[in-house]
Amino acid sequence: MAAIAPSIPIANIPASAVGAASVSLPAASHVKDGDITIVSAGSISPAPANVATGLAGISQHDSNAAFAQLDTGLQGVFGYFQGPPLVPADPGYTILVTLGPPIILEINLTAATFWVTGATAATASTTVGNDGSGDYVAADTITTTINGHNIVYTVTGTEGSDQAIAVAVAAAINADALSAASAGTPVAGVIPLTAKVPGVDGNAITLAVAHSSTHGTYTRSGATFAGGVGFNANIGTRVGLAIDGTTGYYLADPEASNKIATITGKPFSIPDGEGPPNSQGDLSKGFSGDTGARVYISFDLAALAIPQGH
Repeated sequence: MAAIAPSIPIANIPASAVGAASVSLPAASHVKDGDITIVSAGSISPAPANVATGLAGISQHDSNAAFAQLDTGLQGVFGYFQGPPLVPADPGYTILVTLGPPIILEINLTAATFWVTGATAATASTTVGNDGSGDYVAADTITTTINGHNIVYTVTGTEGSDQAIAVAVAAAINADALSAASAGTPVAGVIPLTAKVPGVDGNAITLAVAHSSTHGTYTRSGATFAGGVGFNANIGTRVGLAIDGTTGYYLADPEASNKIATITGKPFSIPDGEGPPNSQGDLSKGFSGDTGARVYISFDLAALAIPQGH
């Protein structure tokens, strides 16, 4: 696995795009090349992380860039450029490519986000035991509550040991399609539990236990699962916006609370059997298992102040 360093987001305008893909608006504050912007009262400024609405587009040059009249009569802009118009409408204006469909944005995932696979699942455990003066008997119940969902096992009295009861409880957890976690093979009555969805989201899974036995015991490792790291993203994953603290580049963040776009593709073909035969990838854009990989995202119309073509 590799960590892909973020680079400037790039708007991709399909040949089939109809209407004006870019606009020119005044910058209310400094806008850098590649900034995703919001619009207010007709002026633009860099969008904050986790923005929900009001997106105007992606800047195609620094708002402080210089413009020059060349001898040929053509105007030139010193800065990143993609698509018409060639120059801003007036001094102090900045060219933006709008972000409505069918325009898509090539952008890095956050440094904590793995492409397809690699996130660590959160774990927990429960333990079947006894108080030393007796054990479980027939008709006693053992309840495991995972993320608010109860999974009840009724003791038959024929299991023979706490370890055997633990094996039966684990089987009940795995047989429940609504369980947010799966159970591993118990050892000495300890049932290992692993969140079905890998990554930091699993750390929020709650765990509670109960039993009806006089002498049997049933305990938990803690009130929640723990140890989940990162997030897996794939085509179809919903994302919001984050900002890299070092470069200032915008990033696609599956952990944002305001999810305003969807991952629609990957700017390379994965050469490990997941892509077309004989495909080649770009190491700078990331492969399966890499963090911060480049992806294509399509924004929700509800998040846009200026839909494409207007």
